[in-house]
Amino acid sequence: PAIYHPMTPSFVVNIGDSESSHFLQIEMQLRARNAAAVEALKLHDPQIRNALLMLLGAQTLTDISSREAKEVLQKKVLEEIQRILKAETGKTGIDAVYFTSFVMQ
Repeated sequence: PAIYHPMTPSFVVNIGDSESSHFLQIEMQLRARNAAAVEALKLHDPQIRNALLMLLGAQTLTDISSREAKEVLQKKVLEEIQRILKAETGKTGIDAVYFTSFVMQ
């Protein structure tokens, strides 16, 4: 069965373009299939949050303005989390990332 783990607090980063700075706020939930994966997420939360803040902060408005671009970002977030969990635990742990709130300003 699916187990959903909220990444709290939400991620808030500055994103830029050539003319001005903007903010991006994302709330997300991760889907795991076992309790051990959720425990690994909790244990490695600081490392995962750091990596995701770096990834999200490197985006531009163009990178995330369309639905397709958001889906690409969603895939990159999943890959980044899986990379960290694989390195730390030997297993990828989660199989999906869901953006539950996505605000650009």
